[in-house]
Amino acid sequence: MFVWSSKVASDVLHTTPARGNLALVGLGAALGIGRLSAVCWLRWLGNLGTIWLSASLVIAGTLVALAARGLTVMVIAIIIIGLGISAIFSTILGLAGDRFSAETGTVFGAIIALAMFGGVAGPSLGAYAITYGPLHVLWIPAVSALVIGLFAAIAGRQTSHSRKPAA
Repeated sequence: MFVWSSKVASDVLHTTPARGNLALVGLGAALGIGRLSAVCWLRWLGNLGTIWLSASLVIAGTLVALAARGLTVMVIAIIIIGLGISAIFSTILGLAGDRFSAETGTVFGAIIALAMFGGVAGPSLGAYAITYGPLHVLWIPAVSALVIGLFAAIAGRQTSHSRKPAA
């Protein structure tokens, strides 16, 4: 999102890059505020609920961005996406640490490697998606958030089944 947020805002709204950078500022602020707010979300919703809330915010922000016709609404959309993105990675690390406490170094290494793969693939996917229009880039975080939510739900379900006492 850091690579594309201001470009999407500028290109879609036909505004200057300086005005488009307001989306980037909003994204950065949302990431910080969202990470701080995640403490409350985790207490209120738990790990899987936080991941689903986060994924829902990313998807909702994408839908708002698709409908945006002005800079204010586009910046709000990017802020919503940023709030959604903010808690996913740290919550996944926490879940993995809980589930694989004896292998946290290995599991964290694998998760970070996947994140690096996403960091490499994201700009390439974005460059491909933008050929269909600047807003198509926003489907990348939306689909990614949905997939992460589904994987977390499956993993959480397997964990809850495996922890049930034998009859």
